[in-house]
Amino acid sequence: MASNLGFSKHIWFYLIHKEKGVTLIPNPIGWREGNRTSKREKDHSISIEIGNSLEYYNEALTLLKDIRKEFGTDADVELLCEVRDSNSATKRKVAYRDYIDLSTLEYKDNKGKVKFRKKNLENILKSAKSSKIELEREETLIGTTATNLQTKDILIKGRTLFLESKLVSAIDPESNINPILRTPYSYDVENRRDTTGGNNVESRIAFPLDIKFTSHPDDVSSSSPDTQGGGLITSVRGNFYNTQLSNASFFTISEFDRTLNVKLDLSFDLDHGTSDEFISDKWSVILRRHPQSAISINEHYDEIVLFERLYTSTNYDDTIHIVEDLILDLKKGDTYSLHIHYKSILGSDAGDEWSRCNIAFKDSYISIEENNTTPERTRKTITAFNLGKRLVELITGNANHFHGPVLETGIWKNLTLSSGLWVRGFYGEFYGVDEDDIENPNDIQRIKTSLNDFINFCDTKLAVGVSFKLIDGIEKICFEPIKDKYRSRVLITLDEQPFDFSRKVSSDMLYTGVKFGDKFADVEDGVDLYEEIYGMSEYNTLSEWSTEFYKKENIYEKITVYRTDATGKTLALKKSIESYPNTDTRFDENIFVFHVKDIDATILEERTWQDDFQEPPKNIYSPDDATNLFFTPKQMFKRHSFLFNTELKKSIKYLSGRGNNSLSTLDNNGILTVENDDVNISETNRQLFFADEITFSTPYNEQIIKQINGQTNINGEEVLNVHGLIRFRNQEGHFEHGFINQIKEDDKIEFKIQAINPITKKI
Repeated sequence: MASNLGFSKHIWFYLIHKEKGVTLIPNPIGWREGNRTSKREKDHSISIEIGNSLEYYNEALTLLKDIRKEFGTDADVELLCEVRDSNSATKRKVAYRDYIDLSTLEYKDNKGKVKFRKKNLENILKSAKSSKIELEREETLIGTTATNLQTKDILIKGRTLFLESKLVSAIDPESNINPILRTPYSYDVENRRDTTGGNNVESRIAFPLDIKFTSHPDDVSSSSPDTQGGGLITSVRGNFYNTQLSNASFFTISEFDRTLNVKLDLSFDLDHGTSDEFISDKWSVILRRHPQSAISINEHYDEIVLFERLYTSTNYDDTIHIVEDLILDLKKGDTYSLHIHYKSILGSDAGDEWSRCNIAFKDSYISIEENNTTPERTRKTITAFNLGKRLVELITGNANHFHGPVLETGIWKNLTLSSGLWVRGFYGEFYGVDEDDIENPNDIQRIKTSLNDFINFCDTKLAVGVSFKLIDGIEKICFEPIKDKYRSRVLITLDEQPFDFSRKVSSDMLYTGVKFGDKFADVEDGVDLYEEIYGMSEYNTLSEWSTEFYKKENIYEKITVYRTDATGKTLALKKSIESYPNTDTRFDENIFVFHVKDIDATILEERTWQDDFQEPPKNIYSPDDATNLFFTPKQMFKRHSFLFNTELKKSIKYLSGRGNNSLSTLDNNGILTVENDDVNISETNRQLFFADEITFSTPYNEQIIKQINGQTNINGEEVLNVHGLIRFRNQEGHFEHGFINQIKEDDKIEFKIQAINPITKKI
């Protein structure tokens, strides 16, 4: 269009180069046609793409060719476009700015084209946001000096864990998948003396036990699988015996002082066979406690005789059944063993003499339960605000590109994060030193995470998304509640009647199910959540619901790799630097989330139910030390519900969950949240959308473009107009409202609008 040539009183274009300075250029040809597309992304932010159809001429083309020849194709050249501020006759504001790629320059007949290089903040962050970055690095990714990492101290107490293990007799087919290793389950035991031996002969037999399940993987052990019937330990004369303790131990070298509730239900049959010069047999079942240094079963502190019976007649048979409920106190390093003692007194005549008995093991078990606590430790942590700011600084070289008031005010200001290594007490103090030259190899590692994982956490757990805005002349990545990207206030108004109307169903907004939780818990049903313990008590896991829609599967899924489970944090704390300086754990690189009481305290402490709820949480083990109660799958469900409840009329049915999915809480506003119940639509956030996408066009209009590109100050906050409602006349000439999905600026302006629920309140 001829009217595009030259200079304008309402829009200005500049080429910027660090050596050539800022140069005002004639309006490029096509500056109105196809320059910008504004599009709502999956994270609900509005991204802007600038087209590559601009043509440069006269001074602009000459300048581009000169820079290319003098500084090369890698030279940074920025195109800046400013428009007049609609609120001021003298002020201007930036419409867009981006870098151009001189390697794409082509020209003919004094007209040249060059493509954009995508070097605005959004694209700079996008190029590195999936990379794991060490937060403590001293240099940014662009080579500038980074500021010092700001951390705080937090007192981590850990949860009281209910630990349970069960050992069963080796004849249990469910626990012993290879019973050949333990055959026979009944066999003959013989006490024999020769012509020169004494008349007291004894044998000791390990009870054959397999681990059915365990919350004590480092402690609970089964009797050796390559020993017959659990292990014939020895048959000797007298009271002395020297055999391996490991053959009979079932709780081996305790990690720390503890108290165990041990329940035993043991059964076996005795059937005495042949004997010669028999006087008596005595059978005993013995529980022994051994020191850490013990190698043989003979080395022990003390013992409990669970059963003892004397037989004086030959050819006896008996069924032994022992039921005991014991409280055992262990010190660090203690081991417990269980064995059967078979002692015979034989005659003293010359010649061989013996007593032979068949022992047959029956269904038996040992249950070990423990209320396990962990010593509290003071560790390093970083606030969520400072973590986001740090990542942006390390990628761009400038922390001022980060804007996150939602993480500085309100309840989310009290969020901090630590790596598993930080929880354990490793802070990378010997980073860069050869592993062979330091005492603790874990101390060469640093905390690291990615901007992508941080954004995902904010989205998934907090319902906080990102957008890109100009604030005080600086482009910033802004963290703000997702609901604020759908303001129920009209910020764009189209007075003229649009044309080319069409409507279609937005099937991607009709969800058949929803899924919320932590990545570590995204496992098949029946798979335990923790290798270390039986993990059914943890509530910050993962849950699923289904809706009334079923024809085309479409799941609204929000899962984060950051961990909010108190169990994982506690297990990491157990492997502290104080006790396990040379041990790696699978928690080391995990990022754990802490919701604390007061972010300004000298030493932070985690929130418990007393801080936010009217009463202790129900259906949960040890409710008084439960933490992160706002991050359960159901709490996530509630925050996101306005994004997936579109056009639903029936209740949303609970399907399944991992770990403890029966938790219920009553918050200080009197709102009851039950993790595993169905949800009525009336209990979700208001239904904001109607699943129709409306498309139409308007003639190109400067006033409309100003509205689209503009921001509105609402209660002191700069809000992008594209995050508010748009008001337009529909094909019937009636006013209608919706949210922007996409705007394409060409010789006309093409709109794609998300329809809203007719009852949505508009301001």
